[in-house]
Amino acid sequence: MFSEEDRFKMGLIRDNAMANIALWIKERNRKIIIWAHNVHIAKSEFTMNMFPDTPIKGMGYILNQELKDKMISIGASFNQGEFQNESRIFGHAGSGTIDGTLARLNMNYFILNLKSKSANSEVEKWLNTRNNLRGQDFEMTCVPVKSFDAVYFTDKISKVNYNPETLRKITN
Repeated sequence: MFSEEDRFKMGLIRDNAMANIALWIKERNRKIIIWAHNVHIAKSEFTMNMFPDTPIKGMGYILNQELKDKMISIGASFNQGEFQNESRIFGHAGSGTIDGTLARLNMNYFILNLKSKSANSEVEKWLNTRNNLRGQDFEMTCVPVKSFDAVYFTDKISKVNYNPETLRKITN
């Protein structure tokens, strides 16, 4: 139906609209929380593997231009697991990705504060270098400390498990 390039352009229009709506809501409510995929909340330009030479300025970038230090962006990362109700299974994250590097810490879950400087110069260098972060069907390439204030990591994700009582209520 739509080419990858068309979907890409529509995504940019969508992110611009989401940013404008978020700013409109914030004007009236002072504080808001937006829960979205990494590509929507990244505060800096990034690229995606299907368009590696095209810098993307998504909703997070637009909001960051307006809100500056009044905005906190928390990225999400995982090692392995299942997604949605479909048979979407993700094996262990590759060692050359942000996800794979965080998985090597052998912790089930944690939040990594990217605002504080690391005493380890190699870690600091890595956090300030373009790295790949896994998406659903793609990888985004970003500089972690420029894109997010923190990253939440979980070793394993799982698909939704509906509460039987709730499922019964919504299907009747």
